[in-house]
Order: sequence, then structure tokens, then C-alpha cells
Amino acid sequence: MDRNYEDLVQAIVVRAAKDYKKVLRVLIRRPRKQVALDLKSDIEEFFLSQWFRDLTSVNGEYIITELQKEVNF
Repeated sequence: MDRNYEDLVQAIVVRAAKDYKKVLRVLIRRPRKQVALDLKSDIEEFFLSQWFRDLTSVNGEYIITELQKEVNF
């Protein structure tokens, strides 16, 4: 695989993971904040999507679970 492509894939996944942890922290403080709930849902949808499976061989459910553990969600 082309190195630039690999770097782009990694950057996309890392950004999604950072955004997911950030939104989980918001939801710990404000569990009914609709914008955060919507973003959480969108990011989970990405991790579980066919596109994510096309980009990487990592299990999206595993990533979600591990990120939730990191922030004690």
C-alpha cells in the first residue's frame, strides 16, 4: 500500500478516536446533550461502517469498547 495512503488512513482513524473520547467526556458531564449524543452516534457509525473495514483490518467494535474504557464511560 502506498505510504501516503497509509498515513491518511492512520490520521483519519486517530482523529475519529480523539473526537470519540472527547465526546464521551462531554457526555459524562452532560449525558443528555443532544449534539454530543449525535456526534457519538456518527463516530460509532463510522467505526462500524464498511468504509472503516475497507480502510483497516482493525475491529471497530473493539476500538469503541477500548476508547470507552479509557474514559470510564
